[in-house]
Amino acid sequence: MSTAPATAAGVELFRHTLAALACRAGKAVRSAPAEFAGDLMDWTLSILKGTQAWKDSRPIEWDEEVR
Repeated sequence: MSTAPATAAGVELFRHTLAALACRAGKAVRSAPAEFAGDLMDWTLSILKGTQAWKDSRPIEWDEEVR
């Protein structure tokens, strides 16, 4: 893995990737039923941090979860 400093193009690509993920994830959950709720994003974040830990999150109302 490279430890080179971030370039403007690299930062822009990263920002674009995050924006695309947020847009697509938003579309996926916006019309999903309440039963769709889960802990997938927390698990994904743990993988990105290199820890891969599943934890059961405290359930909240679906509309709040989507926000």
